[in-house]
Amino acid sequence: MSSNIPVYSEPEQLVLDFFIQEDQEGHKYSQSIELYDAIPKYFWGKPPRDSGGYLPILRREFKHKGVAYEVEIFPARLSKKVKGIEIEQEYYPGAREEIIEDALRKIATESRAQRIDKRYGLRFSLSELKKELKRTGHAFNNTQIKDALKICAGSKIELKSKSNGAKMAVTQSIFPLYGEVERKDWLKTKAQFAVEFHTLVTRSIEQNTFRQINYERSMRISNSLARWLHKRMSHNYRQAQTFSNAYTITLSTILRDSGITPRERLSDSRKAVKKALEELQQQDVIFQWEEVEVKDGRKLAEVKFILKPTITFSQEMKRANAKTKAIR
Repeated sequence: MSSNIPVYSEPEQLVLDFFIQEDQEGHKYSQSIELYDAIPKYFWGKPPRDSGGYLPILRREFKHKGVAYEVEIFPARLSKKVKGIEIEQEYYPGAREEIIEDALRKIATESRAQRIDKRYGLRFSLSELKKELKRTGHAFNNTQIKDALKICAGSKIELKSKSNGAKMAVTQSIFPLYGEVERKDWLKTKAQFAVEFHTLVTRSIEQNTFRQINYERSMRISNSLARWLHKRMSHNYRQAQTFSNAYTITLSTILRDSGITPRERLSDSRKAVKKALEELQQQDVIFQWEEVEVKDGRKLAEVKFILKPTITFSQEMKRANAKTKAIR
C-alpha cells in the first residue's frame, strides 16, 4: 500500500462549510451525493462465482434525472489465507462495503473531509471507523473492515451516459486512492488509513449538489432494498410542502435502478419490494402505501407504488429543502 499520500494542508473551507453538519442534530445526518449515489454499484445476495472463485463483470442500466446510463462493475480480487493456503477470490462491492463507505462519508462531514491528491477524501484510524460502525449497529472486525476497504479500492466502476446527447464516461473505483499512512506520520495525526472519494463525490461537493439525509436511520435499516429506497426518497422527494404529498415509484423503475436481482416471476419481485416497504414503515419513513396494478390482458405487467411519507420524514425533507435552498 502507498505510504506517501499527498494531502493539501488547507482544504477549500468555503466549499466544505456547506457539506459539514454542525448544527445541534448534525450527528444524525450525512449527505447524499448527486448521480454517484444513484449508480447501482452494489451487489446484494450470493455472488455467481465459478469454480475458480472468479466473477463476471456486472452490467446494469439505470436512469437519473431522465438521462439513461449504463454501468459496468469489475470485481476486486483479494488474496487470502484459508487453512494456511493462499487463495485468490473476486468480490463485488456489497452491503458491507456500502455501509462502510457511508460511515466514512459521515465522518468526513464532521469537519474531516480534506483534499487528498485531486479529490476530497479522509484520513482516519481503524479504531474510530470501527467505533462508528459499532455505534450504528454494525460490529465488523478488523479483517472484515480492511477487506471491505480493499474491495472498494479494487472494484472498478465504469459509467457511461446513453442519452440527451450528454456523453460522459468515468472509470474509477469507489476509493480511487487507498493506503496506510506511515507509522511516524500516524503518531502525529492519529490516522492509520486514508481514502480518496470518487470523482463524482468531489464534483457534487464543489457544485453543491449534495442533499441532507438521515444517516442514522439509513444505517439502522437492515434490508438493502429498503435502504436504497430511503436514500432515493431522501435525495429526490422535494414535494414535502404538505403531509398529503405522496412519493410514487413503479416496480420496473425499482428493478432497473436499484441493482436488485429480478426474480423469475414479477410477483416475486413485488414481494421483495413489499418486504422493503414494511421495514420503511417500521423505521418511520412511510406510514402506508398503495399498489396500483397495470395489466396486459390478464397478465400483470407493472405495479405502481404510491408511498405516503410520515410526518417525521416529511419534516426532514422540508429541512433538507431549506438547506439546499440556502446553499444554492
